[in-house]
Amino acid sequence: MKFAGTVLLCNAGIWAQPQRSSLDYPLAMNTRWTHHLHQENGPGVHFDENPAALAKDNVVDTSVISEVACVETIGGHPYTRVESRITGKPWLFEWERI
Repeated sequence: MKFAGTVLLCNAGIWAQPQRSSLDYPLAMNTRWTHHLHQENGPGVHFDENPAALAKDNVVDTSVISEVACVETIGGHPYTRVESRITGKPWLFEWERI
């Protein structure tokens, strides 16, 4: 019976989390922000094409610019496409839905 009580307490903690709003993650069209990317690779591990050109001694330390590019409909739902670039070259594309 102790186990059932523990499960209820864990679930109560999840339900008590504050709800996120669209203000927590800026998805307005053309919103742009900058991230700092620092990645260190061990021996035998290689970077992808874009970061490889920036690597020095198995370390990449650079800025990533992300920008809200457009809204696309996928499966009948609107998704916001966020494009991230390193030194102006495409690096990562994400589709976000709140």
